[in-house]
Amino acid sequence: MAGHTEFRWYASADAEAYTIKARTREAVIAAATAERMGEELSEDGTPRLFFYIVEASKFDLRIADYAIPHDVEDLFENIEDSASGWDFGNPDSDEIFVCAEALKKDLHARIRAACEEWQKAHDLAWESWAFAISRNEETIVVPLDETGGAA
Repeated sequence: MAGHTEFRWYASADAEAYTIKARTREAVIAAATAERMGEELSEDGTPRLFFYIVEASKFDLRIADYAIPHDVEDLFENIEDSASGWDFGNPDSDEIFVCAEALKKDLHARIRAACEEWQKAHDLAWESWAFAISRNEETIVVPLDETGGAA
């Protein structure tokens, strides 16, 4: 299954959709400030930026986890179902692709390895939208001066 990515800092205007990502706390605050994230008027009418930051890790997605079933028997069941749909099988027999369990496991491992090799060869990396682990959540308030710049 998926591992976790390195921890990064994320910023959000609503603490739900974290749209800015950076390596450090300072960098994510600077990026959110530059984008004027969460610009609003405070209760006393002064302009400010109000946003959330969090340090988090996401799930590192491996295509092999989704390209083939995790279970060898499920893989062969899918193969059998696909072939049966083409009427290749004997209607009086349950299996078309009969082979030893060791060979089934070997095929499963080779398909998984091919997926991993393909992803690595093309330097493909995917991560989940949702966080796997989060820590150090903060609310950030940046007062703005009368020109709209950070005070």
